[in-house]
Amino acid sequence: MASKSPEEAYLEKFAIKGVLTELTSQVLIAKPEDPWNFMLMMLAKLKANEELARQSGNTELQDVEKATTFRRRSMSNFMKPVGNILILHFNDVYNIESRKREPCGGASRFVTKMRSFVSEKPLVLFSGDCFNPSIMSTVTKGEQMCPVLNEMNIEVAVYGNHDFDFGVPNLEKLAKGCNFPWLISNVIDKATNKPLAGGLTEHIVVWKGVRIGIIGLIEREWLATLATIEEDEVIYEDFVKVGRRMADSLRRNKGVQFVVALTHMRQPNDERLAREAPEIDIVLGGHDHHYSVDEDPTHGIHVVKSGTDFRDLTAVRIDFDKKGTKKPFAVTTERFKITSDITPDPKTEKIVQRYQKIVGSKMEKVIGRSSVTLDSRFKIIRTQESNVGNLVADVMRRGIGADVTILNSGTLRADELTPPGEIRMAYLVSVLPMVDDLCMIEMTGAQLLNALENGVSQYPRLEGRFPQVSGVRFRFDGKKPSGARVEDGSVTIGGKPLSKNAKYKVVTKAYLALGKDGYNVFKDCPVLVDSESCAVLPTLVRNFFYDVGILNGFSSEHHMGEKNLQELRKMEGVAKITTEEGQEMWCIAPAKDGRIVNTTA
Repeated sequence: MASKSPEEAYLEKFAIKGVLTELTSQVLIAKPEDPWNFMLMMLAKLKANEELARQSGNTELQDVEKATTFRRRSMSNFMKPVGNILILHFNDVYNIESRKREPCGGASRFVTKMRSFVSEKPLVLFSGDCFNPSIMSTVTKGEQMCPVLNEMNIEVAVYGNHDFDFGVPNLEKLAKGCNFPWLISNVIDKATNKPLAGGLTEHIVVWKGVRIGIIGLIEREWLATLATIEEDEVIYEDFVKVGRRMADSLRRNKGVQFVVALTHMRQPNDERLAREAPEIDIVLGGHDHHYSVDEDPTHGIHVVKSGTDFRDLTAVRIDFDKKGTKKPFAVTTERFKITSDITPDPKTEKIVQRYQKIVGSKMEKVIGRSSVTLDSRFKIIRTQESNVGNLVADVMRRGIGADVTILNSGTLRADELTPPGEIRMAYLVSVLPMVDDLCMIEMTGAQLLNALENGVSQYPRLEGRFPQVSGVRFRFDGKKPSGARVEDGSVTIGGKPLSKNAKYKVVTKAYLALGKDGYNVFKDCPVLVDSESCAVLPTLVRNFFYDVGILNGFSSEHHMGEKNLQELRKMEGVAKITTEEGQEMWCIAPAKDGRIVNTTA
C-alpha cells in the first residue's frame, strides 16, 4: 500500500476528528447502556453507508470537507428512531366508581385493562381533568384521584381546567401526591414567574430506544372561565406559537426524535395545532369527552380524543419502520371500551371502596354556618322566590361571570327547613345531590322574557321548572294565561329595565340549555361558555362556603382571587355576626329580597 502524503494524512485526520465529534454528540443524546458497543455499531453502519455511496458515484466523497459533512449527515440519519412504541392515552376522568350501564368504566377495571399491555411496555399519557367534578370530589376536593392514578404507571400528564376547581394551592398539593409530573407549557404564574401550579414545560423520556419530548398545551378559552384564578394573574401564550418553538428546540438542542403534544383543548384548537405546527408529531387531546381519531391532511399529524370517565382507552402504535402519509412513521390506533366483563384490579378496588367510606364519614363535616333558617321546601321553592334559591343563583352568577342566572327549582332537592347554626356537608349534598353541569349562553331580552314566562307557566303546580334567579327582577300574575303572566315593564336586569333587543349573558344548567323543562328558547341561544369549561354547580357552592371560611381565617388557601374575596364581603347573603360567645364571624345569611313578586290576587 502506498504511503500517504503529509497533506493526505492531515486531511484524513481532519475528517476523522469531525466524525468522532459527531459520535460523541450522539452518545450524549442517546445515553446508551453500552456506549462503546454503540459507537462501534455506529461506525460500522457509517462505513457500510459510505461504501454504498462510493459505489453509486456520490460526488460528495471526492473532497475531504464534503466527505466529513456527508458522514455527519449519514450518522444523523442512523439516529432516526427504529422499531415501534405503544402509547396508552386517556383523558377527562371523574368518577372512580363504575356505573350500571355499559361501558361501565370504573378505575379498577381500567387498571386491569391497562396492565394487559404490560408485555409491550406501554408509554402511558394522560390529558388532564381528574380532580373534579364528582360528588366524591365535592367532599374530598379530589384527594381520591392520587392513589388511583398512581396505579396506572402514568409517565406524564397535562393540567385540565377542572383540576383548578378547588384552587391552585390544593392542585399543587394533589400534584405532589402523584407519582408522575404534570405539564403546562404555555401559562406562567406572574407571582412566581414559573409555570402555573408548579407544572413543568416539558418532559423528555427515552422509550424503547426512542428519545421522546412531551409538552403540555392548553387553550385560552377555559383559562378565562376559572373561578379560582384571575386572568391578570397569569401570562398566557398561544399554544401554536409555544408548540412550534418548543418542538423545534427539543429536536435541535436536546436530541428529541419524536414530539408529543398533550393538550387540554377543544377539537378545533387541537386541529389548528396539527395544521399549523408541523414540528409536532402527534396531538393527544382532552377537554372534549367524545372519542375520535383524525389525521390532519396538511402534515399528517394525528389528533386523538379518548372519551371520558375511565370508559375508553386508546392504544396508539407508532411504527418507525413504516412511513405514514406525510410523516416518516406510521400511526395506528385501537379503541378499548371498559366493560363489566373486565375483572376489577383488587388493589385499586380497595382504594375505591376506602374512599366511598371516607365520603360517608365526611358527611358530618361542618362546612359553614347560617344565621337564618334555610328554606328549600318544595312547596316554597317551586312556587316562589326562596332564600336558598337566591343564594345558589347568586353563587352561580358570580362564579361564572354572567349577567343573569336562571335555575330550575327542581335542581334543589333537600325539601326541608334547616334551622340556623352549623351547616354540614350532608346538607350540601342533600340540596345538590347531582353533579349539575353549567353553561353560559347569550340571550336577547325577548328570549330572556320568553324563558321567564316558561318558568312561571305552570304555577301554582309544584313543577321543577319554576325559576330561581339572580341579576333579574320581575313580577308575574299566576291567574293570567300561560305565556302572558310576566307583567309588562316589570323586568329589570342589573337594576335597569329589560331591553328586548339587548344581549345578556345568562348562566343556566347545561340540561336546561338543551331545551328541557320547557325552556325551548335556550336551544336557539349561542353558547358562550360550554359545560366542560364551566365549573359544576356543587363545586361552586362548596367553594363559596370554603371562601366564607377564609374570611374567618380558617384557611389561607384561596379558591378565588383577592378581588373576588373582597366582593364576597359585600355580597348579599353573606353577613358578619356576633356569636353567643361574643366572637365575630362571617356566615351565610340569604334572604328573600323581592326579585320574584307574585301579584296573583
